[in-house]
Amino acid sequence: MDAAGIPYEIQSITHAYDPTELLTARQHEFITEAVERGYYDSPREWTLTELQRDSV
Repeated sequence: MDAAGIPYEIQSITHAYDPTELLTARQHEFITEAVERGYYDSPREWTLTELQRDSV
């Protein structure tokens, strides 16, 4: 942006994380199960209650 003469201001700097470091093993398992069973499909094939009940 400097080279193009575009003014800017840096407001924050973040660190990139490995997504596998952000979730516990159980959380990762639950999210994976939700994707596989269609929780994120439209329309949803499973509710959170059904996922939780089935994963206990």
